[in-house]
Amino acid sequence: MTPPKATTAAREHVAIVHPWVAEAILAGTKTIESRFSRDKRPPFGRIARGEDLYFRVAGGGYAVRASIKKVQCLENLTPTLVAEIENEYRDAIGGDDAYWQAARQARCATLVHLGRCEAVCEGPSLDRQRGDRRAWFVLG
Repeated sequence: MTPPKATTAAREHVAIVHPWVAEAILAGTKTIESRFSRDKRPPFGRIARGEDLYFRVAGGGYAVRASIKKVQCLENLTPTLVAEIENEYRDAIGGDDAYWQAARQARCATLVHLGRCEAVCEGPSLDRQRGDRRAWFVLG
């Protein structure tokens, strides 16, 4: 008899965002959440298709829960490669010119393609200490 395979619970994620981001996701105009950074910080390599992503408004509460449809983790970025990402995905990601100019300094990016999105008022409990300025939490 073969023992049953161990199941691993899917992780949940919490992204801290500006109010316009949550509004754009619920309106269906923002379909990709992007995180550009100089190093491989979360969610890079720690998020997968089928997991849930909660969006919490900075200084406020939860606003959106989305399922993850697709994830792209990109590294060794250059300003030229970021410009190519902007050309392909700007409408789906959003952001103003200043956002995209700052993104050109990144060496890594995580593009999270959002599936089903719904408005929520509650989400996972975060264990945040005073002064915790992380903008992404991986839970579970």
